[in-house]
Amino acid sequence: MKLVCLLATTSLLAATPIYATQKSNKTAEKAQSGTVADIMKTIDASIAKAKKLLPYLEDYPYKTVTIDEHSDNTVRVLLKKSDDEENVLPNVVLSFDKKTGELKRFRLLDDSNTDEILAQGEQAVKQATAFLKQWYGEDMRGYRYNPYLSNTLGIPFSKVVNGLFYPSQSVRITVDADGRITEGGQFPMPNSNFNYPVPAVEETNFDDPKDALPPEELESLFASIMTLSYNGDTFIYQPMFSGYIDAKTGKDLGVQQVNYDTPGPIINVKPTGTTFSAKTKEEVVAYLKKERGIEAKAAELREEMTKDQTRKRYWWREGTEQEALVNTDATTGEIVTYFSQGASEMGSKNVTREQARLLAIKELEKYLPADTSEVMEIINHRPESWRGYMFSFAPVHNGIPNLNDRVSIHLDGGQITDFYGTTKARFSAKPPEGVKLVSAEQAAKEFLKANPLQLIYFYPKDNGKQAVLTYQAPQGYRMDKINAVTGKIIPTKTK
Repeated sequence: MKLVCLLATTSLLAATPIYATQKSNKTAEKAQSGTVADIMKTIDASIAKAKKLLPYLEDYPYKTVTIDEHSDNTVRVLLKKSDDEENVLPNVVLSFDKKTGELKRFRLLDDSNTDEILAQGEQAVKQATAFLKQWYGEDMRGYRYNPYLSNTLGIPFSKVVNGLFYPSQSVRITVDADGRITEGGQFPMPNSNFNYPVPAVEETNFDDPKDALPPEELESLFASIMTLSYNGDTFIYQPMFSGYIDAKTGKDLGVQQVNYDTPGPIINVKPTGTTFSAKTKEEVVAYLKKERGIEAKAAELREEMTKDQTRKRYWWREGTEQEALVNTDATTGEIVTYFSQGASEMGSKNVTREQARLLAIKELEKYLPADTSEVMEIINHRPESWRGYMFSFAPVHNGIPNLNDRVSIHLDGGQITDFYGTTKARFSAKPPEGVKLVSAEQAAKEFLKANPLQLIYFYPKDNGKQAVLTYQAPQGYRMDKINAVTGKIIPTKTK
């Protein structure tokens, strides 16, 4: 919450050509140009209209208007109860169209709603719908309540085209526990990773829903993308995909959102025979110095056992510039996790993805059991905002990977900053043989029974004027796993 307010304040200082602060019925500062004067006049009229929508705005008489000629066509208004610069809360931030004065977004922040206690359920939907009709008109500009999107951050409404939801064009109305409308405006679906330009519906091409693959073909499609793996306890099936499938071609759209994995190539490896173990602080310090180039002192390490008593954690920090974490197996002392953060390690040199991949494999070979000859690379699909490169490798037996005991290595600037592994014994463990498994077709049928796909329109980033007819998994990206022995969905663990 504080970050939002800080950003708003920063924009005021950076805005050009003018910012003006005034109390209600107090004349605004003299405009520097006729254009600014016209904009201020439009915004004052728009604020008056907004007060009819949001009566609580009357309690916020002090306003700061930001007009930035060098950014978008938005005018931002910060309303406060006083002109005390130290008291950030409460406040209301509103965004208006610079030319038309139309209210585009708003958000109320005060001590009662900064903890995001929001109303949900049928009553909240009714309140949000009634408000949107007031704001957008009786037809709500083609938006309809979308029950398939999460309500945890507000009540979602999506455009409807040809009878299908178009979540790429969505608005969200937030109702707090007291029944107040505290936030409204367009938002990226379903999270900030989709925060990219989407063309107006009127300018977009939409395929006929009749062109979608019939539901009866989805079982064979999902059977083809089911991945069989071993999780250390049993065999599992899982459809590894982005959650978005082109409904006309059956191809995964490969959307970059939250992390998801797909099986990659088999890689031949040559273990170095090295064993990294540490049972004392002094041995951890020696590891940090030799392998990571970090000069730490044993007396500065914090040592503790994990809650499940399986690992011992050593944590070191020097000021705010550098820190390191080492996890060891509580029984063998093997180093199974390493994490570092510090300016000296970040961005030391630019490397290509393939160069980073070769460095990751070289690091992996230091930790592998001596009898390991091949591993399966697991391809990580991550948002574009992810810094550096992440590579994962799983033990593989008879072509079946053990995803629970994979090794993940993160590089940034050619330096290995994160290593998440397992013990050599667990990496070498082979799944049982002769176990009777259900077919991928049966697993696909069970998955689709529990997760009926929704036919929608979706707009991938930089896709011109074309929306894609898409089958979307209703549970987003936390794909269910199917027990390959019983053929039943494995219940998701909840905290």
